[in-house]
Amino acid sequence: MQVNGASAASAVQSGVSGIQRGQEQLDAAAQNLASRSSQVEQPESSRPTATADEGQQASADTRQSSAQESEATTQQSSTTESLVQSQQAERQVEASAQVVETADDALGSIIDVRA
Repeated sequence: MQVNGASAASAVQSGVSGIQRGQEQLDAAAQNLASRSSQVEQPESSRPTATADEGQQASADTRQSSAQESEATTQQSSTTESLVQSQQAERQVEASAQVVETADDALGSIIDVRA
């Protein structure tokens, strides 16, 4: 395979583009995590009043508990997805940096040969 200056420069450009995309993904994942951690639990305003009978109150408590568990599971899933996305972004940046390093080495070799 023949490597010339143009292909090495193109590889550097591709590597830099990959680093930028990885950084954008990492920024998005960090923003998602930050928004999750800043969410404050809402006060329990939907509790029945003291005049409600015991059966209605127990039913309302069960519904509210189920809704809270569902919301907690959704938030945990979203947090996990954001953490996975940040790991993927990190790997993309590492791989793209390796592309830039390899292209730089190739370009240096071309310069040495031609000099």
